[in-house]
Amino acid sequence: MAPARWFDMLAAEIRMAPGFAAALETQLRDHARTLAGVDIASGDYSLLPPDQGFTVTFRTTGDVIVGVIEGVLVDPSAFGHPVVLGWRATAAAGERIQPDQARSDLEFFWLQFPIAELSAGTRVDTAAIASQVTAPFPVDWDVHHWSSVWLALHAQRAFTADEVAALIAVVQRAVRDWNARESAKISYLAEPEIAPDRTALRCYLDLGASGAAAVVAVLQALGAAPAAATIARVVVGRQR
Repeated sequence: MAPARWFDMLAAEIRMAPGFAAALETQLRDHARTLAGVDIASGDYSLLPPDQGFTVTFRTTGDVIVGVIEGVLVDPSAFGHPVVLGWRATAAAGERIQPDQARSDLEFFWLQFPIAELSAGTRVDTAAIASQVTAPFPVDWDVHHWSSVWLALHAQRAFTADEVAALIAVVQRAVRDWNARESAKISYLAEPEIAPDRTALRCYLDLGASGAAAVVAVLQALGAAPAAATIARVVVGRQR
């Protein structure tokens, strides 16, 4: 008998294509880790329906249509938190994508998630790691695990296109240099994201087994680069 999954009650009520269910399971688990540092697939969490049951609705923001399901996420203490999960198709952002549609371009995310409640008490003590960083900009640490982190580079003023390109190049080079010399590799560097107002540049790192030392190396590389003068501060941890 297969072990229970955190979203099995949802899968029992809402018909899902196999690819839809697989993407939901993986991406919402990863997003929960990023937001609150918890693993909702640990066996200690479950998604229950609200009083009226699970229903699929859609919200429109600009030209993007997002599928939405509301639920109650029960934590290890048996406390239920209202949550809202969403999805869209990246290649068809203006279409209503039903759960039974088979697609390979689905993007899932939590629209409402109990970040403060679930992350309380899970923050990693980063004092020793922070003392190793000599970059000229301040670094705020909000780390709840070392398996992956976001680096949010906040600007002195809006980044120019050339500054964004220079900062991305520094991060990419730092990752390549780390992986070339260390046995514990950084697994993945996602495509960096620039805020609409260009005042923040965010980079997601799947650290693999490299851990905190790799983060220090990337911060040191940023601090030593000419582009460091454009950075007001860096936040290490969850996406924000």
